[in-house]
Amino acid sequence: MKILTFLALAVFAALLCSCIVKLGNAGSISVGIYDTEGLSKESFSTGENIRIIAESSHTSITIIVTDPDGIAVLNETYERAILGSSIGEADQIFSFGKHPIFSESIWINETSIPEGMEEDEIEVTESGDIWVRWQRVEVFFESDGNSRHYIIDRDSGQVQFGDGVNGMIPPTGGEIKTTYRTGAGEEGAVVAGEVRNLLTSIAYDKTLSGLTTKLGWYTVEASSPVDEVRKNYACVYFHTIPEIPVGTITAVTAMLLGLSLYGLVQRKKLRYSKLN
Repeated sequence: MKILTFLALAVFAALLCSCIVKLGNAGSISVGIYDTEGLSKESFSTGENIRIIAESSHTSITIIVTDPDGIAVLNETYERAILGSSIGEADQIFSFGKHPIFSESIWINETSIPEGMEEDEIEVTESGDIWVRWQRVEVFFESDGNSRHYIIDRDSGQVQFGDGVNGMIPPTGGEIKTTYRTGAGEEGAVVAGEVRNLLTSIAYDKTLSGLTTKLGWYTVEASSPVDEVRKNYACVYFHTIPEIPVGTITAVTAMLLGLSLYGLVQRKKLRYSKLN
């Protein structure tokens, strides 16, 4: 009886410890899959549009998605960086830390909220800093002195601002921040969306129709210079139950078997005591 009780408790403790270790390994990063309405998901279906959100306190995050056969179908690095501060001169050029650039959003610290800006173009931090999102244009031909525009050479990783006549000059002393995506390997059959949430998290939409050709568990890994986290998400089809890892089945079976044997022994003891 004592042996069976010990085995049952040991299996339960092992499962509990594995959950604690998994949570402890998350560090300052969290990674999750959400639907387009922002609801958390543990699985996705064929052709479904979802959003992968990764958070970190560090300047860069690498995200790798691995299919059930262990093949990396997505490998991308997202950077958050300060490009520099404006010196108030015309035609200022700033360089990204890495290139080529696949997508970017550029925000400049300004002293007041400009008129006529959309809500998603303004971000006010808890400390009161005002960040204004500037817009990319191909050329400054149609930009005037009040146009918050920039042009970018994504191959060389350089961004240029206007001269005050064709394109506005960033305010003197205003810091220039960016969140951008730079390749870190083959993207696979995935279409990337726009990077959002400059100061809080890195979020991007994926159309996972290319990933759902294989049924099973897809691993989503996020890592920063000092932290990393790994999570599994099931790819499912309608009326199809996703596969369950063998280790999980074994642990649960052992626990149920141990508890059943323990109960059987207890019933026999009770019956024996009544007879005597």
